[in-house]
Amino acid sequence: MSQIPGRESVLDKLSVFLVRTAIINPVVTLIVGFGCMIAAAVSGYHFIQFHTSRADLLNPHSEYHQRWLRYVGEFGDQEDVYVVVEGDSPREIEPVLVELADALRSQPQHFQHILEGFDAERLAAKGLYYLPRAELEALATQLDRLEAAAAQTKLLADPGEYLHRLLEQGKVLSGADQSRVDAYWHDVENAFALTAAILAGKGEAVLGQLRSEATPGLGAEGAFAAAAEEARGADPGPGGKSAATADSRNQRRFFSPDGKLGLIVLRFVPDSGTQFTRFAEKVAALRETLQAVQQRHPNVHLGTTGLPVLEFDEMQASSSSGIAAGAALLGVILVFTAGFGGFRYPAMITLSLITAVAWTCGYIAFTVGHLNILTSAFGAMLIGLGDYGVHFVAHYLTVRRETRGTRAALLKTAATVGGGIATGALTTAAAFFAGALTDFLGVAELGIVAGGGILFCWLADMTVLPAVICLVDRKPTVRRASLVDLSPWFRPLHGLPRAGSLALVLATVVLACGLALLRYDYNLLNLQPQGLPSVEFQNKLVEHMSRSSYFALSVTDTPEVALARKEQFLRLPTVDHVEEIVSLIPPDAAEREPFVRGLIERLKRIKPDLSGASLATLPARLDAAFSEWYAAASQVPALADFARGIAELQTLLRQIPPEALAERFSAAPRALEATLGSQFSALQKAADPEPPTLDDLPESLRVRFIGRSGRHLVQVYCKGDFWDPQVMRQFVSEVRSVDPEATGNPIQIYEAARQMNRAYIEATFYALAAIVLVLYLDFRSFRDVGLSLIPLVCGLAALFGLMGYLEIPLNPANMITLPLILGIGVDDGVHITHDYRRQKGRYLAPQPSTLTAVIVNTLTTMVGFGALMLSPHQGLQSLGRVLTLGMATCLTAALLLPSVLRVLSDRQSTAEDASGEGPAEIETVLDQTLFRRPAGGGESAAEPPTQEPAERVTVRRAGAPSTLAARDRSERAAA
Repeated sequence: MSQIPGRESVLDKLSVFLVRTAIINPVVTLIVGFGCMIAAAVSGYHFIQFHTSRADLLNPHSEYHQRWLRYVGEFGDQEDVYVVVEGDSPREIEPVLVELADALRSQPQHFQHILEGFDAERLAAKGLYYLPRAELEALATQLDRLEAAAAQTKLLADPGEYLHRLLEQGKVLSGADQSRVDAYWHDVENAFALTAAILAGKGEAVLGQLRSEATPGLGAEGAFAAAAEEARGADPGPGGKSAATADSRNQRRFFSPDGKLGLIVLRFVPDSGTQFTRFAEKVAALRETLQAVQQRHPNVHLGTTGLPVLEFDEMQASSSSGIAAGAALLGVILVFTAGFGGFRYPAMITLSLITAVAWTCGYIAFTVGHLNILTSAFGAMLIGLGDYGVHFVAHYLTVRRETRGTRAALLKTAATVGGGIATGALTTAAAFFAGALTDFLGVAELGIVAGGGILFCWLADMTVLPAVICLVDRKPTVRRASLVDLSPWFRPLHGLPRAGSLALVLATVVLACGLALLRYDYNLLNLQPQGLPSVEFQNKLVEHMSRSSYFALSVTDTPEVALARKEQFLRLPTVDHVEEIVSLIPPDAAEREPFVRGLIERLKRIKPDLSGASLATLPARLDAAFSEWYAAASQVPALADFARGIAELQTLLRQIPPEALAERFSAAPRALEATLGSQFSALQKAADPEPPTLDDLPESLRVRFIGRSGRHLVQVYCKGDFWDPQVMRQFVSEVRSVDPEATGNPIQIYEAARQMNRAYIEATFYALAAIVLVLYLDFRSFRDVGLSLIPLVCGLAALFGLMGYLEIPLNPANMITLPLILGIGVDDGVHITHDYRRQKGRYLAPQPSTLTAVIVNTLTTMVGFGALMLSPHQGLQSLGRVLTLGMATCLTAALLLPSVLRVLSDRQSTAEDASGEGPAEIETVLDQTLFRRPAGGGESAAEPPTQEPAERVTVRRAGAPSTLAARDRSERAAA
């Protein structure tokens, strides 16, 4: 036996008031409604902005986001964009990188801070500062030998002149200290030994000796090569994986270790940031440039990625929500048409729905003022959720056949189902508004937007829709559509109430077991459209270069702290590599400066001179020098052996043919000039005495690592799959163990995911509390509140269990399902419970109008959300898929709810029949006692409820319960 309805509720009175006001003058109502619609649409077009960054979803007052905002204030919010060239080898890729860099630099209105390689030219000029301290100290000794070797080059250039000068120097050594004398005779012996070796044809041995004395310990490339390589060892290129190019020793392009990828890093010129797709013009220009270069180089593959490009592609895919809204509207109209057997009433409901969506645009413009990634699909959501007019029209068509006059039918419909419709709208709106109480800004704004939109949908269905019906149906000759009766399809189900109830319980339990298989997917890239080139190249950067767009950031005040933190970060198990530019500058450059300046001064004094006499006069000049030395040595008895050696050399000189002599004396100087000259040139290129500073680095590199106030940035890259929840948690924890103030995209994503999930759970509890409160205010019975929640509870359990079985993970996009289903899924239970309360006698099945309205209304919601699956954005796809599946499970549970209600009704009826008293007897007693007017007829006496139907006040015979029950069943069957 159904519960006795109470007196008219506040929501019933409000519904009747709105409908009565709307139909007093329906033309005025429509003029006002459509005028507000136009004003709201214009306001929304002009004032609604688009916040497309994920950072716009976060609470600006949260501690972790405050760190991010401080970083943005120091370094700006511009993220790097990566241009990737894929080929077989660096030789094939490099010309494309050069051409691309030139093409990008020619568009300064779009691109800035272009970094196609590490230009070490200014640092190479100060290469001596990069030598290890031990090699730098050894260079002083090497300069002594180099100076001696440089002096000996004069001997090779003009041996006769060199020996003559040595002889003149010896004449002034009288009285000199012994060390000077020893050094002099060392030079004399070396000069005659080298001359004798060249005359004997042993110039290669002489050249080898000079080479070893000139650059011992530095190798063939000399001091500059060592210094330059030392500088390049601290290369700050992407991932630290760059390789030298063939065109310049000081320009290093960025290549992957396997040589398959080349990289250019750039940043977009900032735009207003208020467009739905931020950087649209820049991304289009970049892709046009890549396409033009690609056509000229078909052997390589070009692409672009990075957070700005990834977010642009995501918003491009999300912009298909407009298409989804159109598809949802078309689908809803088709369902309306099928449910009502015609186009007229579906057109009225659709008009009311469009009016409500337009009103919501104005509401958004003057409340939130913008749309974000979550709220951008509000149109499709309202089209699926706000079709409360289905219930109104379905009952109106039933009442209209029994009532004379359109206005009377509208008022009776409002009095009958208006409270239930208002309850459904309020519970859904309350579920959304509950999200506004959370800390996650994106969820809070979605709650405000969707909650207000739901209320506008309800308001339009209580004002605009009745006014339109009043105008269209005012002529009695108009043929009216009839509601499709779906109750025969479900009669077998409702005829077996115990089986239906058991099926509901068993299905819920079996499906709920799949909850153990449900997982959460943190990977934001999995929300992007499948096959997206920007995602593909992002994955390639991670695979080939350990280069991700997601890295942690640590900001330090001094270079020393930056270097210390780098060492600490590198010791962490989850850190792959660390990037900074402080290590490009030697930390002890100031201490080295005096020593380096001294070396450079000495280097300036060393001037190898390989220009001498012509080969034609060389034999005669050398012969004359031998004669001078022989004459001087023969006068000193102690130099008798030395004089004989000179005589032998002079004899050998006169015996060598002129051609052979010219060849022997020209080969050694040429080879020594090539070797020694290159060493001097290399050392001179690295001999800038000024110590290196960060100002020597390219500006495009400094802007990425040095803040506006001079603070330094350290970038920390994760090892392994960052999107794995365990890896993500460990990486964030370890980074914070070194720097508690660390920020960056990984930490933002980790904290935002936690905050968002917490916000959804909080919103769920808030929504549940609000729903229970609204239901209790409507039903005034906890039992009926519980009955109306059965489809919701069973539907939610079945939904998440099915997601586990079907391997549909929860993700940041579809987590909103949790509070959303609460507001949506409760509607069917509310309307069926209201129908249960309205019926008299034993409950057998829901009224045809209620059953059809519930099915049509839920199908339109499923169509509205199912349209999101048409979006290429996988996040919107998953949201549409999960909500559609959730509405299907809630509808299935709602269609089984009448079986539960009939079982309860049968039990209640049996108990009442056994006691001989039922609700009718109770009503009669109340009517004869509490509501009976006293004999005097005073005005203060309570009056009976004059609007109660007469058939409700029936007295049963206590002595014949079974007969009355049988008659009750026969009357219900006939009805």
